[in-house]
Amino acid sequence: MIDRFRDIARALVGVLLLGMAGAAAQTAQSQTSPNSGAPSQTAQAPAQPAGPAGPQINIAEITARANRDVGVNIETAINGWQHELDRLESALQKPRLRYSELNDLRDELQHVRAGIEDFWKLLEPRLAAAKDQVALLGPAPAAGQPENWRQGSPLPTAERGQAERASRCTRIS
Repeated sequence: MIDRFRDIARALVGVLLLGMAGAAAQTAQSQTSPNSGAPSQTAQAPAQPAGPAGPQINIAEITARANRDVGVNIETAINGWQHELDRLESALQKPRLRYSELNDLRDELQHVRAGIEDFWKLLEPRLAAAKDQVALLGPAPAAGQPENWRQGSPLPTAERGQAERASRCTRIS
């Protein structure tokens, strides 16, 4: 049961970070595009092989923005839950626990669970918004097509993949 809460906490962090990475990449793409209404030059020119340099993602900025949006330090909250779950698991492994001790441990576990569920309620609308954005992107380009294979595609292939992975994350019950 404790492992399930760990999985939920990890999934929440992964979803939040991937969602924020996709949103940041989309914002950066729209800010650097001088004329988004004009046809892309890459679509007219022959496709050039991609260099080793991929999209630069500032993880610290994304994490800071995610923490600010949620109103808590996400990593600190998850580490706190992890510490509590580890402590509860160790306590449950002691031999000959009394019924009152088991009740106390159950109450503590329910408190941790309530905290995780409250955090999930904060993230759920943001996840739904990220899924809606991914749905608007349409299909990813086929192999061999340039990244901006269709006019108006807001995300390059790498960010599209991150956004699609984030949209597949669902609540673990």
